[in-house]
Amino acid sequence: MDWAEKQGVKGLSLELLEREGRSPLVFGEIAATVEQDPKTILMYGHIDKQPHLTNQWDEGLHPTKPVIIDGKLYGRGGADDGYAFFASIMIIRTL
Repeated sequence: MDWAEKQGVKGLSLELLEREGRSPLVFGEIAATVEQDPKTILMYGHIDKQPHLTNQWDEGLHPTKPVIIDGKLYGRGGADDGYAFFASIMIIRTL
């Protein structure tokens, strides 16, 4: 959040939402800078790393021990890089 606030995005407001037993959530909103016909855009992503939750995986699977079964990769982080938050802020800043 500190990094995002230093990027100079006009109209940016951020809020850290926390609930016991849950991962924290950073909610951000950027106010429209054009009064005529403003559009709403939703961007969603996650910030790595969340708890492993090892007890919620099927038998023989583990979040930090990747395996390939029937040509499919099972394991944590096999399909994302966790930079959606940073990319979203930089996209808006660039526009």
